[in-house]
Amino acid sequence: MHTHTATGGTVPSPSTIVLVLVAAAAGHLLLVRRARRRNPALPPGRPRSGLFLGGLALLAVALLPPLGPAAHTDFRAHMAQHLLIGMYAPLALVLSAPVTLLLRALPPPGPVWSSR
Repeated sequence: MHTHTATGGTVPSPSTIVLVLVAAAAGHLLLVRRARRRNPALPPGRPRSGLFLGGLALLAVALLPPLGPAAHTDFRAHMAQHLLIGMYAPLALVLSAPVTLLLRALPPPGPVWSSR
């Protein structure tokens, strides 16, 4: 088991955490909109967007009050934070296929010229 010390590092403020999570959600939704504009024949990405936003919500629950500060003093809260950050949030984020969304939103590559 590892220990946390009071001088072991800095904890970001809740407003910083919220800002990063909201920026990630906004970026994801903008990519969904762009991918739908590029190819309207693709099915809507609601389940994948739900998984991504759910993963971000799990991170928010784990990092923001009341669970975030309680994890420093209560072992149960600490372990709940480990489960949310290490198991459930990554699973939801990976199942949302963000790389596939990114590839659908990017423009297609141009011609590749060979030097042969």
